[in-house]
Amino acid sequence: MSHQPNILVVEDRADWQGILYESVLREGYTPHPATSYEEALNALGTKKFDLAIVDPVLDMGNRFNREGLSVVEKIRKIEPEMPVVIITGSFTRDMKVSLQQLSPDSPVL
Repeated sequence: MSHQPNILVVEDRADWQGILYESVLREGYTPHPATSYEEALNALGTKKFDLAIVDPVLDMGNRFNREGLSVVEKIRKIEPEMPVVIITGSFTRDMKVSLQQLSPDSPVL
């Protein structure tokens, strides 16, 4: 029996979470949704993931919130080899610098 990859999807907006969830599922992977820093940490503590898709801004409407960056930082500490894809509609210069330091190989979409 082959391993079906587990994908952590960290997005606070319900509409985007649904789109990402369905896209991951449609590709044959197992999506695991998290809508907050706390939910993401809980998931990381209970399951091994093959990939994380993370929105660095987890407080809808507040582009200065950086809980998603904290999720990326935590992933790098516990699973440094896990691929991370960054998705955001609020990309700033400060965020770019932070992401380059935390996860320089992560693509940003």
